Amino acid sequence: DADGLYELIHDLDQDGDLTMDELIRGVARLKGTARSYDLQMLLRQVLALTESVDKLKRSVDRRSRANRVSDQDEIELNDTSDREAKDVPVHGLYSESL
Repeated sequence: DADGLYELIHDLDQDGDLTMDELIRGVARLKGTARSYDLQMLLRQVLALTESVDKLKRSVDRRSRANRVSDQDEIELNDTSDREAKDVPVHGLYSESL
């Protein structure tokens, strides 16, 4: 499609304008046919990158779940401490009656 083609021949100086020189150089880079070897190497790189991203996602998910469990444990611990503190006598009175 046109957008994909533009991305392949994009303006090299990144100024947002595609000059005639940039167009010619971009098209020249596309000249020729891709060999099966080139496509296979590209496919291997994409698969390796996909595996790395998947591994990173799993790691982030595990850490996120661990943090949620840790946060929940801390909340429960604080709730328990608050309940226990209410039962401690303060100058002969229970804190709940204050």
